[in-house]
Amino acid sequence: MVAHELAIELQRRACTVRRLILLDAPIAADDIANIRNAAAENEALENTLQANGIDLDRQSQHLNHQPTEALIRQRGMVEGELPSSQLLEIVVQNINTNELLLSQHAPDVFDGNMIIFSARRKSAGSPLLNSWRPYVNGDITEYPVDCTHHEMLNTNSIKLFGEQLKAAIA
Repeated sequence: MVAHELAIELQRRACTVRRLILLDAPIAADDIANIRNAAAENEALENTLQANGIDLDRQSQHLNHQPTEALIRQRGMVEGELPSSQLLEIVVQNINTNELLLSQHAPDVFDGNMIIFSARRKSAGSPLLNSWRPYVNGDITEYPVDCTHHEMLNTNSIKLFGEQLKAAIA
């Protein structure tokens, strides 16, 4: 949503925005609710594990920093490292602040074309394209990516949509 609002502000200032490209960015309240669920340390740690390709059993108990770090090290993850306890507290605080600001936000309309790469592995909801339609005054192209929202920027996921992104930017 920040990129969407930034594009609108640039247009207000008479700048040309050729296209808006988003990575699994929700706009509708239902879409946001599906993603905005990491406001607790347990869920932030779970998202860290998912981003490192480690799926957890849904019946797992409360996560904490040390066992989660041990699990990542045991699996030999090299793409990412577990954030420190202090950084994790900052992440949780930022998520809570973002949720508050998001709940108070009324999006405007972007006058141009948009491309959205949407995470679709565990998503049963409607495509993001439909959610964005009222807020984009041009064409919207959606590319599904076989990953979850929190895996969108890991190496494997970028390989899945990198060429399409490169072509869109070129």
